Amino acid sequence: MRRVIVAFGLAMVGLAGEACAQGLSSNAILGRWCTEVGSYTFTANRLTVDFTNGGQRVLQITSIQVDGPRIIVNFAEDANVRTEANRGQGSHTTFSQFSGGGMVQVSEVQDDGRTTPTRVFRRC
Repeated sequence: MRRVIVAFGLAMVGLAGEACAQGLSSNAILGRWCTEVGSYTFTANRLTVDFTNGGQRVLQITSIQVDGPRIIVNFAEDANVRTEANRGQGSHTTFSQFSGGGMVQVSEVQDDGRTTPTRVFRRC
């Protein structure tokens, strides 16, 4: 019986350690982030980008996924990055390297062939 209890305890410690190592949740991206082009404010269903030049863009978030060390933010259709053949399919942006008060937007090829920049963000 004692061996069973010890084995169970060790298993629970292992699972707790694994959970801490993974630790990233969709909440990690919520709030306000600053980068060289302006500030991004994430809520559960909206991204508001306030550009340093005074412009603003609002995108509707359909879901936020955690994929290991990355967070993928899925958006409703964004006609700026969709070819006519793929209208209505939505878009996404991937963020990684969450540490302290920072994260990085991963460069990706959009549907229209353009490559998004890699951007470094910090909490602001």
